[in-house]
Amino acid sequence: MARQRQLMKELIDSAARLTAADQAYQEGDILVASRISITVARERPPTPLSRRAKQRLESLVNEAHTKLNEIDTRLRETAAEYSDSELLGMNGPTPGRWKETVTSAFGEYDELCQRYAAVPRTGRKLKAHVAGQRKRPEHAAVLNEPQAAALCDVARQHEQQQQACCAYWAYHEAAQLIPAPSARRAAEQVARMTADPQLMEAALACRQLQECHRWYQRAESVMPTWPERAEELLAQIIDTAPADSEIHRAARERIQAIRDRAH
Repeated sequence: MARQRQLMKELIDSAARLTAADQAYQEGDILVASRISITVARERPPTPLSRRAKQRLESLVNEAHTKLNEIDTRLRETAAEYSDSELLGMNGPTPGRWKETVTSAFGEYDELCQRYAAVPRTGRKLKAHVAGQRKRPEHAAVLNEPQAAALCDVARQHEQQQQACCAYWAYHEAAQLIPAPSARRAAEQVARMTADPQLMEAALACRQLQECHRWYQRAESVMPTWPERAEELLAQIIDTAPADSEIHRAARERIQAIRDRAH
């Protein structure tokens, strides 16, 4: 009798959970629906309810792949309307319709990955597929363009302020986003600037000072709880920064302050 009551309770609980999963699905919360269904599907020994839960999970697997194929197809069909050079923006602005399609598709991809993340044999496959799509040149050219263009704007601002060394590093970072059109133009600027030995010397010195400032900020953050590590970071600054620089002087003063407190 006790075992029978326990079995009845489990059946009632499972039925309630499946009902909750159905409700979550109807409300568009695939993540919750799949997680609830998994708890029922894993019950041992198998029951009609656990088998029903497995069927629902399998339905979610098929549903996710159907939606994924729909997005893939839309990208392929739109891409077929243009030449490779047009898709990459090599001979002029990237077609507006193509940019809109890519932006919309990857927004849908991201949403799909989030909603079906807990579905067995699906979540990781979706992420891997989208990562592969993101690397395709015709997609990356659109997806990387906003960041590349912003970095080029920063570089041009540095040039206007006669800060060629800072401009070089902004262009250098933008060039890493090829095949975006702005990234290709940034790579041309990097090649031009690299040919100037004096500029490159200044750029390398600029990068060293930037690194020293990061070390200094890190030293300040760990100083209250880990003064030994802070002193190591500050010593790196002294070894790297020019002796007449402000960051070199500040590092020396902070090291002295650490040692004074220790005594």
